[in-house]
Amino acid sequence: MSIQTVTRRWRLGPAVSALALVLVALLLVALGALLWDSIPDKLYLAVRGDPSIVEQVLPRAQAGDPEAQHDLGLRYAGGRGVPKDPERAAKWYRAAAEQGYGPAQGSLALAYYWGTGVARDHAKAADWYRRAAEHDMAGAGYMLGLIYWSGEGVAKDVARAAHWHGQAAEHGNHYAQQFLARLYRDGRGVARDQVQAYKWLELAIPRLAPGPGLDAEGSLSARGADGLGALDTRQIIP
Repeated sequence: MSIQTVTRRWRLGPAVSALALVLVALLLVALGALLWDSIPDKLYLAVRGDPSIVEQVLPRAQAGDPEAQHDLGLRYAGGRGVPKDPERAAKWYRAAAEQGYGPAQGSLALAYYWGTGVARDHAKAADWYRRAAEHDMAGAGYMLGLIYWSGEGVAKDVARAAHWHGQAAEHGNHYAQQFLARLYRDGRGVARDQVQAYKWLELAIPRLAPGPGLDAEGSLSARGADGLGALDTRQIIP
């Protein structure tokens, strides 16, 4: 073996060793995360959560109480008394949603809509929003209306958008009330009707923040020919 070969191997040795250490470290981190995700909730919460949740909420959730399951999901989603964990949140949302619990169906739909704790999927979001809206969850009806309005994950359908906004508006969702007013104003998905447009906008006004078309007191301002002025529901965030 030549002196040059020995020298070359001596120079490469530390670099190869360092690379191997980095690869091993990355493997251990990935394995640790995988194992941690598989830890049962009771142990997970005992180590990292509020003991009262282990004693009060978790047993009810594990016994199949959909309200407790949804509560636990919300706690994981917001990091309230437990470590923030979107994947575990989605797991508990689903457990409650599959039992027909409307609030959990809406939460699971939102997780699918934004891809929080699950793979983003607007078609699944629409399906779960529909189930929640059928349980008279007004916010779900509003979001489902927006999905049909924009055609995200479903075929664009202005008439269905108007239907779900109408249902949500009837149940008091002020964003849906404002959107429905716009639809009646423009005759999109419903017959054009300025009386209905005013009716729904007047119901929405007390709960809308000042913005285009509203003054600081929430009264109509800058009215156009049909009374709705420059109101733009694209600026509304549910």
